[in-house]
Amino acid sequence: MPYRFKDVADFKVYNASDVTIYPTEHDYTVEMYLAGTNITIANRTTGESLTIKTTLNSTQKVEIRRQYVFVNDSAGVKTSGRFPSMAPGYNSFYVQNASAIDIRFKTRFYYK
Repeated sequence: MPYRFKDVADFKVYNASDVTIYPTEHDYTVEMYLAGTNITIANRTTGESLTIKTTLNSTQKVEIRRQYVFVNDSAGVKTSGRFPSMAPGYNSFYVQNASAIDIRFKTRFYYK
């Protein structure tokens, strides 16, 4: 299963868990290299999205840890929404307003 998506704005991420994975409650980190302004990352499956309200270039490391967004390890980035959770099974993600995309999902799977 791919958990890295490069140069594609529309992709599916598989959550092999039998529970929804929330970035605020689980070991769920996302590392991204994006270029653009007001970039939105959304999950069609859950209806959740995050917009990063700044201009980024593809050399800046954006990392989502818990509910925080870091750019080159600095917090305080202006955002709206929250990074999408992942429902069990396939999750349909898309990225808007980005001319360069490299996203890596880093998580564990959880079972009840």
